[in-house]
Amino acid sequence: MPGKAHSSSLVDELPLMPINELREQLAALEAGSFTTLSDEELQGRIGSIHTGFTVITPQFEPGTLIYRAVRVVTKPLYKARISYPPLDLIRVNGRLNRAGEAMFYGSLGNPSSCLLECHCAEGGTFAVSTWKTTKPIILQHLGYSRQVLDEVKTKRDLPNSVEHKDDTERNALIRAWQARVFTRIVPEGQEHLYRLGIALRKNAVGSMLGMPPDRSQCFAGIIYPAVSVWLSGDNVALLPSVVDRSMSLQEVMFLTVKSIVESPLEDGGKKTLYHLRATDFARAFRRDGRLVWNGDSTALSVSQWQIADSTVPEQELSSSFRAT
Repeated sequence: MPGKAHSSSLVDELPLMPINELREQLAALEAGSFTTLSDEELQGRIGSIHTGFTVITPQFEPGTLIYRAVRVVTKPLYKARISYPPLDLIRVNGRLNRAGEAMFYGSLGNPSSCLLECHCAEGGTFAVSTWKTTKPIILQHLGYSRQVLDEVKTKRDLPNSVEHKDDTERNALIRAWQARVFTRIVPEGQEHLYRLGIALRKNAVGSMLGMPPDRSQCFAGIIYPAVSVWLSGDNVALLPSVVDRSMSLQEVMFLTVKSIVESPLEDGGKKTLYHLRATDFARAFRRDGRLVWNGDSTALSVSQWQIADSTVPEQELSSSFRAT
């Protein structure tokens, strides 16, 4: 859970945009006008829209657990394989990163959303790692609003740092728009549509990207609702420098998707249960980053896992990651 929060305002020398013009600009970007803009033009448009926008940013204390999943063929040998990817392997845009730009994606609370982000398929193998923060980290948030949660019928509370009891019309308008455009599902092959979310990320933490490592107050990245589990969980995208200096690897599990079982729901939807088998784990790591796997002989120490996930947004999501 987050600790204390920090308040900041995105104010520069630009005058506040009139509210009617702001509505028009937001509607145009939401309708896709950003696809006709260059990266520089889009970033300028986002900056002018957010002039005067006030946010409260949560601080997460040391000891916060963050989970990350990567698809693998065999057990990875080194820590680098399960951390943020090398730049030359990042060939398309992600939700918060450009092609050729690394971010560390993970989930808070439990590993289910980061696994489902990997598009689990029967027979697939994954390395799921647990990381712990060693220093306080401050995150900007994107994608949270009561409206988007209600639209997918997800029953969860908004983070305390999102809702302001004294919120202005401008703030509420921008935040609701952010949530709608950021949580859209982007089909495979349409990764250029992530440009709007990437521009929002750059606006939120971009001024901090060049800060030296000893500046403890720089933003570590973004926290956002997990699209893969209908916004019921929280994902993070962290800057690589933060991972290197403020996170410690605790454990790696090697998992196989044994089966995927679908069952019908009363309203015509369906529920999907993913059965996972953990066959090995690593809890020791050498100085050169090599993972020390315990081996299949420790199978009695590794239980079977399951993820339950509702696959239709009309249903209330009950997602869990539990040992049986």
